Amino acid sequence: MLQVRENSEPNVNAHTSLLVTGGAPSPMASTSQVVVDAEGNGSISLEVPSIDHHEVKKRTKATVDPNKVDIAKPLRILKKPREIKLKISIIFLFCLIVASTTCILVLYVEEPLHYKVGNAMFYAVSREFDVHLNGANITRGLIGMNLPDMLPSSCDPFDSQNLCLEYPDIARLLIHVEQLSGMDCYNLTWEALSHDLVHRDCYSFENIHWYGGGVSANQQWPLEKMNQSRAPFVSGHKTNSFGPVVERFWLASHGVGIRVNDESPLFVSINEDDQKLCFEATYHDSPFPNPKEELPKLQYTLCAAVDMPSVHQKMMDKFSKKLRAVPQQALSKSPMWSVPACSRKSTFNETTLLQFASAIRDSKLGANSLEIQCDYTTSEGDVAFDAERFSNIATTISRIRDFGMDVAVGITLFMNTDSKAFQEGLRNQYLVEDPRSQVPGLTKWKDGVAGLLDVTSSNATSWFLSQLKTLQNTSGVSFFTFDYGQVSYLPVEFQTMEDLRNPCTFTQRYVELADKTNGPVIMRSAFQSQDIPFIVQTIPKTSVWGYENGLKSLIPTVLTLSILGYPFTMPDLEVRGQHYDPSCFVDCLPDKEFLLRWLGVIAFFPAMKINVPIWEYDQETVNIADQFIKFHQETIAPLVVKVATESGNTTATVIRPLWWTASSDPVAQSMDSEFLIGNDMLVAPVLDLGLVKRQVYLPEGKWVDQLHGTTVNGGAWVECEASLNQVPYFTRA
Repeated sequence: MLQVRENSEPNVNAHTSLLVTGGAPSPMASTSQVVVDAEGNGSISLEVPSIDHHEVKKRTKATVDPNKVDIAKPLRILKKPREIKLKISIIFLFCLIVASTTCILVLYVEEPLHYKVGNAMFYAVSREFDVHLNGANITRGLIGMNLPDMLPSSCDPFDSQNLCLEYPDIARLLIHVEQLSGMDCYNLTWEALSHDLVHRDCYSFENIHWYGGGVSANQQWPLEKMNQSRAPFVSGHKTNSFGPVVERFWLASHGVGIRVNDESPLFVSINEDDQKLCFEATYHDSPFPNPKEELPKLQYTLCAAVDMPSVHQKMMDKFSKKLRAVPQQALSKSPMWSVPACSRKSTFNETTLLQFASAIRDSKLGANSLEIQCDYTTSEGDVAFDAERFSNIATTISRIRDFGMDVAVGITLFMNTDSKAFQEGLRNQYLVEDPRSQVPGLTKWKDGVAGLLDVTSSNATSWFLSQLKTLQNTSGVSFFTFDYGQVSYLPVEFQTMEDLRNPCTFTQRYVELADKTNGPVIMRSAFQSQDIPFIVQTIPKTSVWGYENGLKSLIPTVLTLSILGYPFTMPDLEVRGQHYDPSCFVDCLPDKEFLLRWLGVIAFFPAMKINVPIWEYDQETVNIADQFIKFHQETIAPLVVKVATESGNTTATVIRPLWWTASSDPVAQSMDSEFLIGNDMLVAPVLDLGLVKRQVYLPEGKWVDQLHGTTVNGGAWVECEASLNQVPYFTRA
């Protein structure tokens, strides 16, 4: 029998025993005894020592408590390869993300929120365009105003002199900077990528004054005093937003100028949108032809210099043509008397014409020429005197010339459909056409319908000039005054021999036609004609005192024409009736006070035009008128020629705003009732009803009051008395 027991103490007995051991003893080894009794039966006694579990752990280095059975171990053994694969995949994805992020950070450049080009800054979020000069912000524009709220991306070219930004599928902005001598210029171009986009850039009137653009009936100075609704920027009549002279040039008091490209389909508004001067470009509902259905562009150049006279001269040098000569021949015809505005054709004939001329001579009022403005022909367009009413016109004109007056006649481009000129023009294709049916483009004119001479056709202008030459040879007419060349008189749909991207080119061609005639040139309308020596007549002013095409709008009109490059101006006054119409006599004429204040102002301008029968007033009126006319002839006319000649090849004008010599003076910048002739004569007429004195502002310097002979320090206001026969004016000491 085998007995196994665990005992730390050996069993001791008297029996004989045999100790069996195997090998060397060890702490963990077991011992056994074999015991045989007397009968020969034996037993084996086996002793197993107690187990030290800590020793077992130490020897086996086991991590599992041997007292616990790990039944999940087989499952873990099965899952171990899948966990390894998952860990490898996670590590791979992590590395891929790190690598991708690194590439993005290295290769991607976030679009900035503002861009610097030259000395200007464009802010992409607000779309403000700030122009700096000598460290100062001199103007601020809000550009791209009709774009949706989005940030642009950069495009080529993109460097310190060029900025290219793109609004995907909508528009592209290009800005190129030119740093010229004393002037920085920024060429801005908005390119539409869709026909639906209307480009719109605006420049603020806040703390800055703007001038220029074009003349209008209710002209004011500076422009922030005006309100003009959005309208196409083309020449028009006095009832249109813009008048007969337009130029795409604006000037600002901080030494900034803007010149819009000729081919941009330009719309302009003033103060329509919260104190701003705004430019738009679109072909929708516009007079700008677009036969190729091109996408619109708004292109303009913004230049900055130290002051207004500097930027004016440099930009006029860059964008305008120089005056060829001083129009001394035209100026010598001043004052020009004009037969008052015509309304009853049947009452105007050879007799009444001679009576009017004789009255001028008998009044002993100075006169160098006489204009027959209208209604001398049988039908509008026939360049010839009506044979029934003017059967002996050559003799009549000869007599008028004996009075010391050359005779001029008014010319227009209109040809009534019942005129001989219309029939000849139709046969030879001398007329503006309707592109829809290849027939003359007709327009309403006075009480009928008329076609217009195509001044872009060399054949048409040659024929027309021959008609004018014939009129001069047969009647003795010395020269012509040209009227009604504005775009607004063209048919809504028209086609000319020359393709006109800008319809104002029609007006330009009209001035070029007039320049080919014999004698002085006097025009009403103009566009890019600064090189031609001619006199510009203003919009006929009405006999009212205010700005509504009245007396107070006259100086702003002349100043605007001057900075646009037309220095030789002739103010015109609208008279409701005419001297030779018995139904409208003195009641149709301006009152005495207005007439004398009007004559006092225009006596200081380059050319005078008088269409009021002054001899119908009292003798005091005649005497004062004679005084103003003589002052113009003896003092102002020579001064105008002198100033114009001294200006030479410069763009300095004759009639100048006060800021021309005081560009940083805030009072001079906004002054609209005073002006300079050259730099040394300041004129401040009385423009209010009932006043016989006024406050006059004199810029810095010493000035001599020519009415009272006193010397006054400038930079201040002075009070001047001025009766009806006086106009306050000063000369530099």
